[in-house]
Amino acid sequence: MRSKKTLINSAYSLGAYIILFLLTLATRRLFVTNFDENLLGYAGVVENIFGLLAVTEMGVGSVITYHLYQELGEGSRERVSLYMSLYRKAYQCIGFVISVFAVVLLPFLPLVFRDGTTDWRAVYVIYCLQVANTLSTYFLSFRRILYTTEQRGYICTRIDLAGNLFVIFSRLAIAAWWPNYFAYYGVTTLAAIACNLAVAVRYRRDYPDIVNRRVTWQDFKDLGMLHDVKTYIVHRLSNALYGSVDNIVISSLLGTAVVSRMTNYSTISTKITDLYNKVLDGFAAGIGNLVYDKEARSRSEKIFWGLDLFSYFIASFTAVAYLCLLQPFIHVWMPNDSWLLPMSYVVFFSLNEYVGWNHRMLGSFRGVLGKFELDMGFMVASALTNVVLSFVLVWQFGLGGVVAATVAAHCLMWFGRVRVVFGEYLPGLLGVYVRKQLLRTAVLAGEMLAAAALCSQINARFTAFGGLAALVLDGCVAMVLPNAVNAVLFLPTSDAVWLREKAAGMLGAVRARFQKEE
Repeated sequence: MRSKKTLINSAYSLGAYIILFLLTLATRRLFVTNFDENLLGYAGVVENIFGLLAVTEMGVGSVITYHLYQELGEGSRERVSLYMSLYRKAYQCIGFVISVFAVVLLPFLPLVFRDGTTDWRAVYVIYCLQVANTLSTYFLSFRRILYTTEQRGYICTRIDLAGNLFVIFSRLAIAAWWPNYFAYYGVTTLAAIACNLAVAVRYRRDYPDIVNRRVTWQDFKDLGMLHDVKTYIVHRLSNALYGSVDNIVISSLLGTAVVSRMTNYSTISTKITDLYNKVLDGFAAGIGNLVYDKEARSRSEKIFWGLDLFSYFIASFTAVAYLCLLQPFIHVWMPNDSWLLPMSYVVFFSLNEYVGWNHRMLGSFRGVLGKFELDMGFMVASALTNVVLSFVLVWQFGLGGVVAATVAAHCLMWFGRVRVVFGEYLPGLLGVYVRKQLLRTAVLAGEMLAAAALCSQINARFTAFGGLAALVLDGCVAMVLPNAVNAVLFLPTSDAVWLREKAAGMLGAVRARFQKEE
């Protein structure tokens, strides 16, 4: 049943996000053609400011999720109601705090947007819309957590797909026939509120036994929530600094126009990340159930190594694909080559994506284990490294230096998660993990060098045939080279036992389905 739910989640998410991704590309092209390019930079920086404000969430969502997995495993619906009520109350308080911070920060925006040509009316409109969008999340979206932990996230995906389609088609129409940035960004807020209200209606129908209870500060204390939140707040602050500092540094030191160009690259990666996450979120929920299923402990090691190898397959393919395709794609997609960023940016961007996706599944194991104090030091070091190195390297290496700092900080975050998983869940296997990662990193380096050399030859030889021809051939290199090398080197190993079993099971199910229909 667990595998079936995972496949349902993944199937819905995959179909939805392929459609959304293609439509987003068309919308983005119309935007850069018909709007001031600086609007993209304003929106990107404002989003990062609210990324920093997200620290006020203090990790309540992650802590509640951690406890919900335990209660769902024991079948205690009354306790689930209690935790959902705590979640609702906490998010209402957080929403109020964020609204206060949003007002306080308004006079300080000129410290971030330092270009002499800044359109302040546009900045304030985008800022206010982002406030409304963020507050709708805290006041309305808390119900989604139960769908995720019960591996029914595909229900929210259906609702979000309708909302996202509305946003994209509305933006297409606005960008093409009525270039009004207030309307362009406003439809996103409208759709977010509508989707959260739709989830609320569905929640009441799906979970009539989960009732809202009156909760007090004492309930948070009695359930040990305050201890977990105190330790996880460091994680939230570190994540906020890690994820939001780049655009703010670049806007302050290199200008909003550079941020605008970066947002094209980040739009591609964000949509691909959304696609991956929607597919992999089903696995993450399954991991939560696995960790707290005592009967599954005997096979947990095999599943972990299989999922860890799966993460590497995704990470290596993604890194090579970004290295090969980002520049040719921007060349074809955007109106002119002024939108291209330096190749040093692309290299470090690709490496950062590798680090993130390579420990994606390990991070899921770490998240459901709790005990957030164990890697707190690594999270602090990660945040400080990103902030300090960004300011140091930007003067010497420009944009590439900022992203290099992000890679270094991301590695520290990864090391902390490794410590927790192999200290609490798989003791005695840390050395094995390190050796596997060193080997895979060496393989990745060879794949990236080979792919870069092949694509360089392709781009030099096929320029006369247009950028699209080179893009297609680069795509073939990115698709075939890393996946073929990884399949030959790693699929026959013991790490792939669980993956081979799952693949055989899926093929058998498909074959049985066809035979039944015949």
